Amino acid sequence: MRFPCRYPSLNCRWYMCNGFVKSRSLITVEQNQKAVGQCLDIMHLFYRMMQQGGAEINTNTYAGLLQVCVNRKALKEGRRVHGHLIKNGFEMDRFMQNHIANMYAKCSGIDDARQVFDNMCERNLVSWSTMITGYCQNGCGEEAMKLFREMQREGIEPNQFTYASLSTACACRRSVEEGYEIHAQSIKSGYAVDIFVGSALVDMYAKCGVMEDARKLFDRMPERNVVSWTGMIAGYVQDGDGGEALRLFWHMQQAGSKPNQFTTSCVLSACSDIEAVDQGKQIHTHVLKTGLEADNFVGNALIDMYSKCGRLEDARQVFEILPEQDTVSWNILIAGYTQNNQGEEALKLFTKMQWADVKPDRVRFSGVLGACASLAILEQGKQIHSVVIKSGFESNVYAGNALVDMYAKCGSIEGFFQVFDAMKERDVVSWNAAISGCAQHGHGKNALQLFEKMQEIGMNPNHVTFICVISACNHAGLVDEGRHYFVSMCQHYGITPRAEHYACMVDLLGRAGHLDEAHKLIDSMSFEPDARVWGALVGGCLVGACNQLGLVESMEILNLENWLQNAF
Repeated sequence: MRFPCRYPSLNCRWYMCNGFVKSRSLITVEQNQKAVGQCLDIMHLFYRMMQQGGAEINTNTYAGLLQVCVNRKALKEGRRVHGHLIKNGFEMDRFMQNHIANMYAKCSGIDDARQVFDNMCERNLVSWSTMITGYCQNGCGEEAMKLFREMQREGIEPNQFTYASLSTACACRRSVEEGYEIHAQSIKSGYAVDIFVGSALVDMYAKCGVMEDARKLFDRMPERNVVSWTGMIAGYVQDGDGGEALRLFWHMQQAGSKPNQFTTSCVLSACSDIEAVDQGKQIHTHVLKTGLEADNFVGNALIDMYSKCGRLEDARQVFEILPEQDTVSWNILIAGYTQNNQGEEALKLFTKMQWADVKPDRVRFSGVLGACASLAILEQGKQIHSVVIKSGFESNVYAGNALVDMYAKCGSIEGFFQVFDAMKERDVVSWNAAISGCAQHGHGKNALQLFEKMQEIGMNPNHVTFICVISACNHAGLVDEGRHYFVSMCQHYGITPRAEHYACMVDLLGRAGHLDEAHKLIDSMSFEPDARVWGALVGGCLVGACNQLGLVESMEILNLENWLQNAF
């Protein structure tokens, strides 16, 4: 007798011999299978076999079944297999215990995996590595490091997979000191030259922001794989060095290493950051040649790149041909229209998104509320507020921040205070939006009261907060308070003033008639003032109708004739 299998390509040959079922190929899953359907077929086959009785089940059978559960991330099915395994007396087999722990760890049952690990009578390297890797994959880096130290105390020597997993744990925790320790130990044990360990260490240093160490290690690697290259490229993008990320990408191709979807997405982010649309187009051509255009991860990165470079027609074209327009795709394009001052198109796309019955998320609402804010259309914003409430995102801090910003920019002071006061959780963005909203509508003293309350509850301001606060002082004509907050930002909070801070202060002083002080402030800057700073000074001259510095002279010094034409 042979049990029928709906998928002939499945490498699962069962033979009936003297009433016993034997598997000549275990329960394996070919790489070309349709995973969900065929895995279900295997599980049904197993349960049917158990119901028939008389089947010879061995550890290899269970190992294959557990791997099926791992492939499907099927924790519930894995528990059932574990139950059958206990019933048939295989629970204490070390080979099986390692497989059970691996199944639980990879199916997000890390606590169950630890229980299996703790109940092992004897643990080998596979046992320890399985558990350490499981902690890393489940975001429990601290537990992984604790287990690693316990492993060392037990006298178990780690292998290359252990070191690679621990490097990943350090990367996730941004713990560079522990990363240095793992690197040193991998050198002593001779595993540092292993390509998997080296790639994981490069990625760790890059994610921890130690790009110099990452590059040194990368340059010394005798062999590099796509993980090594991608780790370095992603590190440069994270570090704000998009130019170097692009140079490394082209170098990668010259070296004959084939970029994957993650590499391509990273380098497209680099193009977005430095608005290198021409290079982005070259990478798009590469994407088409390699067939990566069908990957949503890459498609979304292309939409983002074109949107941030102001090429919305290209972004829309990529969006329209995506095989699957997921929530991220819609969010990126809506945000792109909003950021490029095309709020009406963003709202149209939002409506189309609703008709497509795409599941809502907090980012989606942030983008479309930003469009309402840019167009100052309060009624539309209120309608979307209702959708936010119906979708259950009212208490979400990101959606709340977008609502506060929308009501403020639409001129509804009452609306934004109602949302702000009702927020169960507030971050620095929430406070910044509220302070900015008060400042924009001439409620400078209310803005400063909010800032004081923000400090009272222990919320640390950032550089944006002080732009909002100094702007509030400007709108209210509070010169002394503005000076105080500017000095406090530098001395008490250690925030280095940026061009925006100087522009706000110069504008404040200029409008109050303190042009000499404004000019001295510009002279004290540690970097070259830009058009915003000089424009604030010229604006002060215009508002004050003052020629102390000479408006024409200022224009000649600044060479801002073109800027002034646009500004005034």
